[in-house]
Amino acid sequence: MQQSRFELKFLIDEAVASRVRDFVRCYLAMDEYGVGRPDYAYPVHSLYLDSDDLQIYWRTVNGEKNRYKLRLRYYSDQPDSPVFFEVKRRMKDVILKQRGGVRQDAVPRLLAGQLPDPSEVLTRDAKSLAAVHRFQELMLSINAKPKSHIFYRRVTAMGHRKLAAHAAVLEEESLLSSCRPGDDLPDFVRQDTGIPRQVSGR
Repeated sequence: MQQSRFELKFLIDEAVASRVRDFVRCYLAMDEYGVGRPDYAYPVHSLYLDSDDLQIYWRTVNGEKNRYKLRLRYYSDQPDSPVFFEVKRRMKDVILKQRGGVRQDAVPRLLAGQLPDPSEVLTRDAKSLAAVHRFQELMLSINAKPKSHIFYRRVTAMGHRKLAAHAAVLEEESLLSSCRPGDDLPDFVRQDTGIPRQVSGR
């Protein structure tokens, strides 16, 4: 089952963001990952993949209603920090996301198209493994490679999941964006596995 949600995004300055942060703290719980950190913010790294002719990018620019993004997400560059393979799909106004976490040292092999060993997947459930497989299927279908590395600090406030109306407020500050191939890529992606990359024939 894919996680689904509606998203509304607004661009606001730091002064407004500060007031929003103070307001929502009265009604929503702060994300556990931000507790104890300055301003409740924690780091988020996103490594986006695309084909050499930027098919995924142009689908977004052209406003296609049914499109997807392929990204690796991680929250620390420490060697023992996991990496999450994510497929974020938009179906008209609804966002669907599949996500599977793996050990960092498995990433180069998985990006080369090798199937994950169950021991490399963080949670050995069918949903996580299916997410990684789906990511690889889409990646190989367009021969997608890492193209853009985004780093920002995130503040998240969440409503109670058992309530009929579930709310989440995200505040993000972008710190780094690189779109030149190979620029600012984490070391675990740069590793050469010696494995020829599998490319889909489709």
